[in-house]
Amino acid sequence: MKTVLAAATAIFLVGTSSSHATILKDTIGGDTYGASSGWGVQNVGSSPSTQSIGLGFFAGTSTQVNGIEAFIGPQPGSALTTFTLGIMADNGSGIPTGTFLYQTNLAADSAHPVLLNNLNWSIGAGSYFLVAIADFATLNSWQFNTTQTGPFAYTAGDPNGNWLAANNYLPEAIISTENISAVPLGNPTLPSMVLGGLMMGWIASRRRAQRTQAPGRSA
Repeated sequence: MKTVLAAATAIFLVGTSSSHATILKDTIGGDTYGASSGWGVQNVGSSPSTQSIGLGFFAGTSTQVNGIEAFIGPQPGSALTTFTLGIMADNGSGIPTGTFLYQTNLAADSAHPVLLNNLNWSIGAGSYFLVAIADFATLNSWQFNTTQTGPFAYTAGDPNGNWLAANNYLPEAIISTENISAVPLGNPTLPSMVLGGLMMGWIASRRRAQRTQAPGRSA
């Protein structure tokens, strides 16, 4: 998977099992899984290329998260595809707290997006993040929606620290109070290379310019 830097400032539609479901977040566009680029969810130790992604969502009242679908897949050639997906609260500044309220360990699959049901994750009213953090030596990608931009969060050089706010193409996912059905699958073709060493120089130049950073992007 090719890791590049977005030039813009900083860096789920599915059926439900109930007509009364509340969709807390839906960023899945018209693309099939594997059909477009994504943000790197990868862990290469202290390297600047290490990055986690958090997609923000809001609950207007106390509820349960029961269904999640997320377009997270492995980068070709990665020896490991395991990662943690879970919910963190917003720390009040538009970034995750760094502490999971709920979490599950998964292995990314190039043929199928992540689909979780019957979670029973209870949350109060407020702002939260669906967070993906790669295990060490894992190189995954969270496909983004090129028709939806907005705020989300990412880390730079630390799997679960140094969280930063971004505003760019949104990671594709759906978060629901009820179980969900997967979107139709296409023919996944994830990008094939990973470029390293780009993040450090780019961050330095952005800091000199006192502008917002951008997350690492697969192309």
